[in-house]
Amino acid sequence: MSKKISIIVPVYNEAKSIPKIYERLNTVTEKLTDYQWEYLFVNDGSSDESFSELCKLAEIDHKNKVLDLSRNFGKEIAL
Repeated sequence: MSKKISIIVPVYNEAKSIPKIYERLNTVTEKLTDYQWEYLFVNDGSSDESFSELCKLAEIDHKNKVLDLSRNFGKEIAL
């Protein structure tokens, strides 16, 4: 049984960058086949389309998980 690693990514008004970070995460983790991977994106009260972009990713790939905070708490709390 392989170990599971979760990568936590705080997100604040990053709608345009979300596909890029997702692609980069996949590029790196797909080479490390001894592990199971989970990407936990924490939407930290974004006022742009970040949450909807994250939901799209969660629909297309089971590795993506999304947590939506009610307002902006800062990256420390998001982590």
